[in-house]
Amino acid sequence: MTAHALFELADLLLPARCAGCRTGRTPLCPGCRAALDTARPGPATPHPCPAGLPPVHAATRYADPVRQLLLAHKERGALRLAAPLGRALAAAVLPPAGPRPGPAGARALHPGRHPRPRP
Repeated sequence: MTAHALFELADLLLPARCAGCRTGRTPLCPGCRAALDTARPGPATPHPCPAGLPPVHAATRYADPVRQLLLAHKERGALRLAAPLGRALAAAVLPPAGPRPGPAGARALHPGRHPRPRP
């Protein structure tokens, strides 16, 4: 069994504190889950804005507890956060009507780009 598998098994048996607020004995507490589930996407342009930077959007403000969740996932390998973070990101990038159908279940995330059928 690899070290990674042992860490995953230990996490199932003895879950770490919430990655967002460091409370409780759960990987993602109800309060931090709610922060992701109710995230409001919007512009995230830096100040000052570099010349030529295209419009930038984010799933939510880069502030705690979301900031801590992202750091835990990206820098500490908290892969259990991939699904809730992915849902927040999907909600930010998919149009309100949902994904646009394309060939073989492909999704066009940018209105000007459409997946090309595979030969």
